[in-house]
Amino acid sequence: MQIFVFTVICVLVLAGLSVQTSAEKSGDLARQKLGADVKLQHDMEKMREQAMSQFREREFL
Repeated sequence: MQIFVFTVICVLVLAGLSVQTSAEKSGDLARQKLGADVKLQHDMEKMREQAMSQFREREFL
């Protein structure tokens, strides 16, 4: 009985890893076929404006 349970758990873990790997590969393939390249970065100007507004609020307190 323990061997059966162990085998089922191993199969489920391997299936999960397989699904995860295939999802990552299909995402990469879709990006390559569509030619999309996305780069995320911080909006430094907005961060600077927020910092200045917080600084001004502290001055008036």
